[in-house]
Amino acid sequence: MALSIVLFLGAATNILLKGINAGNVILLLLSLIPAGYEIILNSRKRTTTANASNNMQEQASSAVRKPASTSFIKAAVFILAVIAFGITSRFTINNADYNRSKIINSSINQINNGDYKDAERSLKKLYETDKSPLIASNLASVYLRLRDAQNARVMLDAANAALFADEKQWFNYGTYFLQQKDYTSALSSFEKAIELNPGLVMAHLYAGTSALILRDLKRAQYHLEEAALLNPVRPDIQYYLGRVYTEMMDYKRAEECFKKAQTNDDLPKEISDMLKQRLIELQPYLGGENNEQK
Repeated sequence: MALSIVLFLGAATNILLKGINAGNVILLLLSLIPAGYEIILNSRKRTTTANASNNMQEQASSAVRKPASTSFIKAAVFILAVIAFGITSRFTINNADYNRSKIINSSINQINNGDYKDAERSLKKLYETDKSPLIASNLASVYLRLRDAQNARVMLDAANAALFADEKQWFNYGTYFLQQKDYTSALSSFEKAIELNPGLVMAHLYAGTSALILRDLKRAQYHLEEAALLNPVRPDIQYYLGRVYTEMMDYKRAEECFKKAQTNDDLPKEISDMLKQRLIELQPYLGGENNEQK
């Protein structure tokens, strides 16, 4: 009976922690096997005792054989119950992990498809029972896309407690500070992300644009040139690099960048018009250079 109580309490705790599902219900039922067997065994013992007075020889024989038989059956039931408990418990744990992974993967697809509200609902529900930094980090990414600064900061801080050395975390912090127009903190955060992963194109791009706004032209040039090396066809990288060269009065290289940005076939009209205007503004300076060379 003690075994059954222990197993039952274990199964009940599992349900409280992980919720009701098929595996947990099976686990609870299996925990009752030893108790059921003991009840049946005690019932048979009472029947045997009642009939024993009618046959003293049969009672003596049972006294010799039954303990060994009973001990063997008890041991077998004990072993089977423990094995069944372990297997079913393992199944429920795997089932919970599977459901968690399924929700996270589904939310990532929703983010990629722009379904930010659906992703928020899925991750918030999961976060109620699983406060892992991974889920907090993904929720922060959703809030940043929704421009919900308050909740983004809460989730960033929650994830940062465990993932302080993760480049994604620093990138998200940089994005948060950029949205808040805190360009100094944004630049610092993006550079920390780059220290951990120098191949982050977007971190270089945003670090470069932050430095440009702060008029730190050398840092802006470094980050935007690195971004251009990593992804030479992105028009926004070429555009901001062209702006940096313009500020540094390197007009020839600025012109090259603006023209390279124009070669993108999918360029929105407003960006295309802006590039044309930049090139027009450069002409007086380019003309001056050409006259000096002559």
